[in-house]
Amino acid sequence: MDRRFTFANPEIIALLQGQFVPAVGNTHELQNQQFASSKWFMPMAASINGRLKNHVTAQGFYVASADGRGFGFNNNRDPERVLQFIQKGLTAYRQSPPSNAQISAEEVSARYSRGADPSVSILSVYSRVYPLPAGCDELNHGVGRDFLWIYPEEVRAMRQGQLPQAFVRRLVRYHLVDNVRGEPDFWNAPQIGKEEFSLSAKAGKLYLVGRFSMASMQPAGEHGLDGTLEAEITLDPQQDRIKDFKGYASSVAWGAGKYTPNPPPGKFPLVFAIVPAKEPWAKVIPPQAAAYGDGDYHRP
Repeated sequence: MDRRFTFANPEIIALLQGQFVPAVGNTHELQNQQFASSKWFMPMAASINGRLKNHVTAQGFYVASADGRGFGFNNNRDPERVLQFIQKGLTAYRQSPPSNAQISAEEVSARYSRGADPSVSILSVYSRVYPLPAGCDELNHGVGRDFLWIYPEEVRAMRQGQLPQAFVRRLVRYHLVDNVRGEPDFWNAPQIGKEEFSLSAKAGKLYLVGRFSMASMQPAGEHGLDGTLEAEITLDPQQDRIKDFKGYASSVAWGAGKYTPNPPPGKFPLVFAIVPAKEPWAKVIPPQAAAYGDGDYHRP
């Protein structure tokens, strides 16, 4: 993978580990809801991100101090530009050290509500353009990542040999998407041309197989996906949870989404792997499609 397009940059890692306290937040939460942390974040962001005057998203990277001052903003993921932004922000911070900051108990204990309920099974979904067509844009070297939620009532249905339609539709609409180069366009019901899935049981395991096909029109032309999926599922015998999930989908994709520019020309291979989430942050970071509330995500 080209070093310019990966965060495996030792200078960035060293700075973040040694000179900063890294933090992440959901800009939808911070920008539109009145959490205590929103009251700290938004004035800081507005002081260095001029786009907020036009009510544009606050998304991006910031260098800030605990007393609410901003020292740098960047919304580009090229590691060389990120490194320059970090170095410049650190220099500005050192030239104007912060005063002692008083952080309230409310801010310290603030918790967001978008993480999964403990009863939800969380899977990791990875996507890649593979094999990579020769000569395609560097953005196609990336890996798409998201979390897939399976609710306990769906596990109960699977235990009875039933395939929950809500689970299938969630998988197709929100997770079989091209998110390799950026934020994907999620599919809506009229854009789904094929959604044929079945569930069978053998030797204590469940087997999910299916075919899918989706397409939509974008200003730049048609954007679509057509492929197959297979998964081996093991249910927890003691509770309504997924114990193990080994899923793989192979598809042919074409076209660009609104925020996924520069795809390989013509039709290109897009593959997916779905496995149990091991990352500790999976418990607090929702699927992208559920980040604004999981109502439609729960029952798409």
